[in-house]
Amino acid sequence: MTDMGRFYYKNKWSSELGLLIEYNQTFPLPERAVNVVEVIGLDEAVIIDQGYYKNVVISFPVKLVPQRGRTVKEQIHEIATWLYSTGYEQLVTPDDRDYYRMVVYTSSSDFEEEMEKYGKGTINFSAKPYRYSRLGNKVITILTKGTKFNNDGATTKPVIRVYASGDVDLYINAQKMTLRGLNGFIELDSFMMTAKDAAGGNISNRVTSYPFLTLEHGSNTVTWTGGALSKIEIIPRWQKL
Repeated sequence: MTDMGRFYYKNKWSSELGLLIEYNQTFPLPERAVNVVEVIGLDEAVIIDQGYYKNVVISFPVKLVPQRGRTVKEQIHEIATWLYSTGYEQLVTPDDRDYYRMVVYTSSSDFEEEMEKYGKGTINFSAKPYRYSRLGNKVITILTKGTKFNNDGATTKPVIRVYASGDVDLYINAQKMTLRGLNGFIELDSFMMTAKDAAGGNISNRVTSYPFLTLEHGSNTVTWTGGALSKIEIIPRWQKL
């Protein structure tokens, strides 16, 4: 079987459950969240950018392939249980295997009814707007001040691990984060906005300036001042629309 007729979700290929993509799957571009405000006395509306993209709906028209030794109802029930999620899960499609999407599926009743009646149905995932690179989960190790690397996608919120003691001012381009009283290690998660020690304990009191650092589109230069710093590790979380 070729990969093109299936998708990978919650540690399984859909084909393992007898579920195949039929045709015309959709991957729409995300919509920017903006407010359009009509102002009395102006000839045009005022556009207010909210600073983020909305989730998108990814649709898979699918069909059921009966499996030997199992009833159709058993298969459909297993598929519906597998699809349902209470939080975001990774979704991989064969046409874009270097990236994954973060999706959630919460409504199974209509799908089950369709599949039982016709052996076909449509799965609609609500997906975060960005595609996430597999390479974005690999650690970048920085040993010298002024190290540069390139981000060819959108701005990201990385995990940054600083191995240092004392007081450190950490810079990425013009951004600065001030860390005080380090005791060998701190992990900064720019998405979760947390600071943890090596055991996972909260040490947010060591961070004395905000916001958290991001990796900007284009060139990023990492440097620092103060403290006894041995290395920095960055999990970049590369992403693209």
